Amino acid sequence: MARPFTLRLLNPTQQPVQVELVVEGNNTVKSASIQVIAPGDLKARNTLEEPNRVRPEPAEVQFDSNAVRFVLPPYSAGVVTVNLR
Repeated sequence: MARPFTLRLLNPTQQPVQVELVVEGNNTVKSASIQVIAPGDLKARNTLEEPNRVRPEPAEVQFDSNAVRFVLPPYSAGVVTVNLR
């Protein structure tokens, strides 16, 4: 039984980045998810007035048997978890 793997990604640019992860070999994608921290502002921070401004949130991810696809927003960090069969 294959174990899930996790990737950490960073987009330090002001443009969204299309990402495609391709799985090769005998493994196939069973499921995938992503959590993104994307304030869209390099100076964004949590404050007493806005304590949850910068926090992980789920984002849309698409997958089929051999690939995972998603968009990493500008000035964001993401954690992708992929479960293989």
